[in-house]
Amino acid sequence: MHLEYNKKQYNKLRHQYKELKQEYNNLKSIQEKLIPRFIESVNKIVKEKNLPDPFAETEEKSRRRDEEIPSLSEVGTASRQSKSLYRQIMLKTHPDKKNNKKQLYIDATTAKKENNLHELIEIGKELNLKLKEITSEQLDILECNISHLKQKIQNIKDSYVFVWLHSNNKEQVIYNFLDRVKYKEN
Repeated sequence: MHLEYNKKQYNKLRHQYKELKQEYNNLKSIQEKLIPRFIESVNKIVKEKNLPDPFAETEEKSRRRDEEIPSLSEVGTASRQSKSLYRQIMLKTHPDKKNNKKQLYIDATTAKKENNLHELIEIGKELNLKLKEITSEQLDILECNISHLKQKIQNIKDSYVFVWLHSNNKEQVIYNFLDRVKYKEN
């Protein structure tokens, strides 16, 4: 029964992750399209008020915040089966194999560094590999992956770009942004 519960929980978590990943990709795409418009609006006000360029410092900070990944110690270490799946992926995708699967190799390496079991499983499925069993430890890692993805989604929704997009007072959002980066109107 415990194995059956793990399988059901695994399927539920995988489905939830796929939905969240789709939402994240959609929001990220919108954000990337909005950033130039936001920067243009900020630069217009900065020019009108003769303020220094606020983006030299904040673009890097914003990018780092959006891409923050919890360390392995925060989400636990990869399970034995996860490591086995990673090794199988490496055997099939390593660039020395000359099999034109370099991107899968890169994606798997990134997923391992981020302890992102969902992504490893997706890559494994693409290569027709399977996890042999689903452990409660793996379920915990999958739940941490979901929490991390939810945080990334929230970071986008909380970004000045998204607040600006949905605001009725876009100029005030820009002033709040400038205030935040310590450029106040004289």
